[in-house]
Amino acid sequence: MTKILYLHGFASSADSTKANLIDSFIKKNTKKTKILIPDLDNNIENAYHQIEKIILKESPSSFMGSSLGGFYGIYFSEKYNLPCVNINPAIPPLSMSQYLGENKNYSTGDKFIIDQKQLKEWNIVCNFIVLEFKYKFNYNIKK
Repeated sequence: MTKILYLHGFASSADSTKANLIDSFIKKNTKKTKILIPDLDNNIENAYHQIEKIILKESPSSFMGSSLGGFYGIYFSEKYNLPCVNINPAIPPLSMSQYLGENKNYSTGDKFIIDQKQLKEWNIVCNFIVLEFKYKFNYNIKK
């Protein structure tokens, strides 16, 4: 069975309109594909580790992401050499500094904090993607 790991965007949830539409489409149109739609943690570092655990447990065959989920999809597709389809992905160089401090999840209403530690981890992942693109495609992403 094919497994697609869908990763939602920043301050969104597994219950977003996009996630529900994708889930519905997959279920209606195929019997051989399972769509995994986790509710990603609002904390950037926690979300990263959450995605890693899901990948190791579920062994998806591909990724699909939207916005920040597309960014995660790019990163993990490079890391695990799996295909990724994105909807309007957030791509580096992407600064999350405007979200430093308290934020509100658009989908759930939950409040959460983005701190300097998360931004540092974010920049590490951004740099990885930039280096991968330079190496694989001889493509220079300007920072």
